[in-house]
Amino acid sequence: MDDVLGVGRAGNGESSLNIAEIDPATALAASHSLLAATAEAAGLPISPPAGPLPAMHADNQRLRQILTHLLSNAIRYNRPGGSVRVNAARVGDCVQLNVAGTGLGLGLTLSLQLARAMGGDIAVRSEPGAGSRSRLSLPAT
Repeated sequence: MDDVLGVGRAGNGESSLNIAEIDPATALAASHSLLAATAEAAGLPISPPAGPLPAMHADNQRLRQILTHLLSNAIRYNRPGGSVRVNAARVGDCVQLNVAGTGLGLGLTLSLQLARAMGGDIAVRSEPGAGSRSRLSLPAT
């Protein structure tokens, strides 16, 4: 419950963020670890990004919350026999983390507020029958 309240406060500017240079691979590994059993039970492999990830400026705890939410959605709203893929790239002065699944992308309001509080954004693109992709962009180091 504290995490949910913290997300709301940070999204509204009521809580301070600890923005620092971080390796997003650590946050991604923590989120993956939390959801690995759920993904396995659903028969959904999660394909992590290949190679090292570009460093970014973010609050590590909030980044983990966003990634956990994006991965959770990709698992929960997927289809049988589907998949979840994660990739990352530096694009200009941002690092983009993409979570793509073969299902829908829903309920990202709190994650969007957190991303914006850290100077970033989230965009979602869905194609009926093909799946969706959520793109988290945060400032690069």
